[in-house]
Amino acid sequence: MPSNPTVKLLFEEESTAAGDDLGNWNRKTQQNGSGGIKREKRRFRCGLCWCLSLSGVMLLAGIAIGLFAFTRLYAGCIEEKRNDNEDSELTLEEEIFAECGQGYPWKQVRLPTDISPTNYRLKIHPNLESLEIVGTVDMELQVENETRIIVFHAQDMNLTSFTIRLGSQRVHARHLICPRLLQWAFETDEPFPAKSVIRLSIDYTGFIHKDLSGLYINTHQDKRNGTNDTTVYRISAVTQFEPTHARKMLPCFDEPNFKAVFDISIIRKKEHLARTNMQLIRSEDYEDE
Repeated sequence: MPSNPTVKLLFEEESTAAGDDLGNWNRKTQQNGSGGIKREKRRFRCGLCWCLSLSGVMLLAGIAIGLFAFTRLYAGCIEEKRNDNEDSELTLEEEIFAECGQGYPWKQVRLPTDISPTNYRLKIHPNLESLEIVGTVDMELQVENETRIIVFHAQDMNLTSFTIRLGSQRVHARHLICPRLLQWAFETDEPFPAKSVIRLSIDYTGFIHKDLSGLYINTHQDKRNGTNDTTVYRISAVTQFEPTHARKMLPCFDEPNFKAVFDISIIRKKEHLARTNMQLIRSEDYEDE
């Protein structure tokens, strides 16, 4: 028999073997190719993670540097502002010099205690239409210690005239004003002797206020029942002296330790009423001088 089948079989086996070798080579090549891709992916991932980590570190470092610079800059601004405030803030004495002049004889908020009032005789005319005050106050003052100055409070008022008498002698004095301390001062050339009595008379003008202090304007409703119920609005002048508002109605020693007796006369229209917490002594006609 011919040997073709044998040759064919051997060829097939060799071919198969060769094909197996070729297939194995292809598989190895494919396996080697997939391993390279995986290594490339791992390298890419590692590079990406390294970049992200570096970016995070740089971001944190930038934030830290920014916070450090901000705190230093902010602290510097605060210190500079504090220094500016210290340079711009004036002492009370400097404010008194600036507003009252270097010649003002008293540099304290509290009044001196060398002189104290014992009696005020006040005559006051509050005008409810113009909201102006015209007043005269006569003070009887006791000199405790020898002094050349009389200092008391006055706010939002103008001095018209004044006289100072020591016994029967009229005393010359200079009138000085300190808006910063809300004070008036009278300074004499010769000192007042201790234990002497001074009489100070002041004519002044002022205002009825609208801020619920001193002598202020008030509006209230007056209901009248008749054929038709009607509401009438009325105005009045009311006092509020606490804690330190008496100085807005009259010149006075406006501190609690200065106690004195008040004799008050109120000039008003006949249709007006005057009310006080003391008993009325008398009412009489008044002719404007």
